[in-house]
Amino acid sequence: MRGLIDLGTRLAHGKMNRLTLLVMLLAARSLFLLCLPHGAHSSDVNNWIGVDAALDSGANPYNTTTFLNWPPLWMQVIFAAGRVARAGNFQLVNVLRCVLIAAEGGVLLLTHALLQRYCSRERSFWLALGAIALNPISILLTCQHCNFDIFVALFVLLALGFLLRFSENGDPVDWLCGCACLGLGALTKTVPLVLMPALAFGLRKLAWKVRMLGALLLLGPISLGISVIYSLGPKAVTDNVLHYRSIAGYFGVTGIFRIVQWPWASNAYTRLFPVVILALLALCALFAVRRARATSEELPLYFLGLLAVVPGLGPGYGPQYIYWFLALLPIVFVAGTNPRVRRAIIVFYAVAIVTYITEYAMFRSHGSFLVHLHPTADLDYLSGGMSSQLGQACIRMPLFLAWVFMLGAIFARAGQSLSRASDGSERAGVAVQ
Repeated sequence: MRGLIDLGTRLAHGKMNRLTLLVMLLAARSLFLLCLPHGAHSSDVNNWIGVDAALDSGANPYNTTTFLNWPPLWMQVIFAAGRVARAGNFQLVNVLRCVLIAAEGGVLLLTHALLQRYCSRERSFWLALGAIALNPISILLTCQHCNFDIFVALFVLLALGFLLRFSENGDPVDWLCGCACLGLGALTKTVPLVLMPALAFGLRKLAWKVRMLGALLLLGPISLGISVIYSLGPKAVTDNVLHYRSIAGYFGVTGIFRIVQWPWASNAYTRLFPVVILALLALCALFAVRRARATSEELPLYFLGLLAVVPGLGPGYGPQYIYWFLALLPIVFVAGTNPRVRRAIIVFYAVAIVTYITEYAMFRSHGSFLVHLHPTADLDYLSGGMSSQLGQACIRMPLFLAWVFMLGAIFARAGQSLSRASDGSERAGVAVQ
């Protein structure tokens, strides 16, 4: 009887923690939106309004606009949000904010659940609260930027949860669920496909029919989605989706080339990077496929490293890309004991928070909430200079350095882990012989 009472108490306490996290998330975003001046939203919001207008008129926004550069999931969300907005006489941006906040609530709960695999209930609560619910980066991206990368994070966390279970129990159903979640993530944006090497852990012990079904679940959603929109507008989809690349020169390596005015180097780097990233993915898959399972530390490390390397070192950049892996940072922080990785994550968080508050306060493309709050000529002039390509590249330089520092720590730790596993395998092989 006492055991049942203790179990009920723990369950009630767990539900209360989750409810508290959701209330804090909603309260923080409601307070921010109350203080946010009218019109302080990113240029992406204007794009979504254009997409909604095209859909409402019966047009195909992939043909009539250049705003949709991905598979059609987000277009479908805008279609539904537009119907709700017109039926209830709401502003489209507010309906989209509600959708994004709801998705962020799912990310918060998944992060909290994954954290509990590695640390106590109390510590997982505070980490989820600080890393997601009250994180200024999350608030700015959801409420002011209003892009849909939060859905990528949602599917990535679901995939991580299933693959962690697969590494523990070897159940093929968990591996297939992980494939399906990454497939849905790719239907949102293609970037989750860089996590395919993580599916290679334990691949050899799976039957061929399971592998084939996994490939179908992984590639089926994006293939079907792209095929539908392609059939309705082959040229537009080819130009705006298949050939889409983020604009270079605003961050990172190409940002440095912009500062020193080396456009030839930026063009060469843009052409070279896809080859380098494909080679990295092939190398990671080669290491992973030789392993019967991934440890509970390695798998989140793989997820974080592969997702963070694309916007961190890639030629193109968008501030919303950080949400692909933002929720993975506290998980990796508690999943391992490497002090260098932990220090790198703390430094990255600190620099990123300062950078994002500066960007969304001043950059015109982001909404410049400070300029809207205090619309003076001097502040507007400063905002214009900071919003230029050169200004953005310079302001983001500390973030890029912190990003590189974190990636270095992650890949160094992953390399050590794989080396130890390889050495252990060799010793085991010698012992058997």
